[in-house]
Amino acid sequence: MASLDRIQGMTERQAQQRDAIIVKLLKLLLGLWDGFDRWDDPETILGMAARSATLVDSSTMSSRLLTRSFQTAVLRELGAAKQALPAVLNSYPRANVTATEVYSRPATQFVFARRSGLTFDESMDAFTKRMTEVATQDVKLADREESLRIFQADPLVNRWRRVIHPELSKSGTCGLCVVAAQRVYTTDDLMQMHGPSCNCTTMGIVAGDDPGYRLNDADLKKIYATAGSTAAADLQNVRISIEEHGELGPVLIKQGNHFKTAKEAGRPEYVAPTPATIRAGYERERAKVAASLTDADDRYAAMTDSVKFGADGSTTSAAIALFRSAKYMREYLAVLDKKLAASPAS
Repeated sequence: MASLDRIQGMTERQAQQRDAIIVKLLKLLLGLWDGFDRWDDPETILGMAARSATLVDSSTMSSRLLTRSFQTAVLRELGAAKQALPAVLNSYPRANVTATEVYSRPATQFVFARRSGLTFDESMDAFTKRMTEVATQDVKLADREESLRIFQADPLVNRWRRVIHPELSKSGTCGLCVVAAQRVYTTDDLMQMHGPSCNCTTMGIVAGDDPGYRLNDADLKKIYATAGSTAAADLQNVRISIEEHGELGPVLIKQGNHFKTAKEAGRPEYVAPTPATIRAGYERERAKVAASLTDADDRYAAMTDSVKFGADGSTTSAAIALFRSAKYMREYLAVLDKKLAASPAS
């Protein structure tokens, strides 16, 4: 049987390093948008979303490489991971949506808050909350996706378990994760998401050796002891349901709670990514950004041709913001072109 101490050390380091990737990404994203004031300019917002998407792409790759290192190390400890791994495929980890659409949403949230009568500071809080949620989820989605790809590539792994991380939670592991961590899943199943604050990871099971169970058991005993008999009973009595989210795939909810389906939200149902859907997503994203870049270039040319350019400073500010956004769009198009060049044609 594999050494639990070694695996526990690997698991804690991986969770901490994943959190560090998220913290770094959020600093970059919030720094990028700090001082932004062109909330009524679609091309400028798309340029900022394109730069955000470029930063996220780098961070999801870091998450995937970290996950790959962690999962293969654990599987070696379990006597597996002896075969070649598939190439890292760093596609955007949400289904039915592009990265620039997702990273335009915090700006939409800000505008909605202002129109609802909130102050500027309150609206910025809403922006920051939304940006934090989507960026945190994207890094964790990449982790989840890469873990499953590694499990599926190893014939010795046919099941996996959710591993809780109470040491990373400020308010304690929630009841939904406690229940889900006591179940095992096949390698056909993605780990169910449960909000951006969920710190769970996954661990493979090899030849009946289930280190995730032993790790969870030790943590659950501590949780129940700390909670006391009544709170522990409440945790143990939580019932969960698994629903499908159009972008995130399977998600955990408390049994009986209403879940807004993709159909109710007016979005397509979740479909696991394939090379064809991934390439189609790149092509759709590229076409949208390229069209917006053309509009931005035309507007910038019109601004700078004006004899009034910079007379009162306002046009200069707008032109600078537009020029910067166009630069971000070009950089993101270069990222997409590399992805398309490496992506098999459908």
